[in-house]
Amino acid sequence: MFQFRPTAIPGLAGDLMKDVARFIADRCLNLQTDEDVLVVCDYPHLGIGKPFGEGLSSPLVCIPPARCNGEEPSPQISHMFTEYDAIMALTTFSLGPTDARKKACEKGARFISMAGITEESLKTIVDTDYELLEERGLCLQEIFERGEYVTVESGGLHLEMSIKERHPLPLTGDYTRQGAFGTLPEGEVLISPVEESVEGSYVVDVGMVGLGFLKDPITFHVREGQVVSCEGGPENLEPLLNAHPGSRQIAECAVGMNPAATYNTVFEAKKIEGTCHISLGDNHTIGGCHRAGIHMDGVISAPTVIIDRTVVVDHGTLVI
Repeated sequence: MFQFRPTAIPGLAGDLMKDVARFIADRCLNLQTDEDVLVVCDYPHLGIGKPFGEGLSSPLVCIPPARCNGEEPSPQISHMFTEYDAIMALTTFSLGPTDARKKACEKGARFISMAGITEESLKTIVDTDYELLEERGLCLQEIFERGEYVTVESGGLHLEMSIKERHPLPLTGDYTRQGAFGTLPEGEVLISPVEESVEGSYVVDVGMVGLGFLKDPITFHVREGQVVSCEGGPENLEPLLNAHPGSRQIAECAVGMNPAATYNTVFEAKKIEGTCHISLGDNHTIGGCHRAGIHMDGVISAPTVIIDRTVVVDHGTLVI
């Protein structure tokens, strides 16, 4: 197995990035010699996308950065996804919550989104214990599958939701089966709640996709699945929500479980063991039925998460 060795200069040299690309192809995708892989990046991530393409001897497509998480790529790029066995996407925002990704997976492609990827996050990918994620993911999946209600406690507030007849999605870094989808760095189990069932309030204190890391926490108040008001946070929060119809829907609840993950990016922070993230907007690609064209994860650092009567996270400590 590839062993990560830091270079003597800041950041990763191109050859080491190529090694990381090959590590992902081998460990996470089990890519075979007769399979075709596509590397797609946006302009800000060309510095990582180029050595990835070179390391895999694969086509590299560079696209304009999306304006928000879940924005669809062009029809040409969407069609291109369906022509490959595997896709690695190194972009500013995630292509995971898009029809383009969903249709590619439905045709059998394996798709890995590495949204917001940095050189520091590449090290997390290599340092992750994937066997541990498989073990934890299976345990959490079974608890979610049996459950009917989830309660998230944060900042002294409670958020409750029904998950009856909804199915969890464990993201463990194993994307070897046909049609698999996941992200890197990895380590979460997510579920889309019954949309109109979500009631209560919660506090996001780490960061939010589309806003970055937060200086001050944001308190969200929810009625019948919709955010009806919020307190705190940056001034661009309300304009961002108002710009996207359907963005106030509670779309997802997820538990982080990766001890190797840290606060390199908001995308990586939501994988930290013992965190929880509550997402707003679109969930039709992850088991829900709401379409919004935007998906915003809000990370909570020290929640308590209860599934029926089973505590799975206790004030930021994973207890499974």
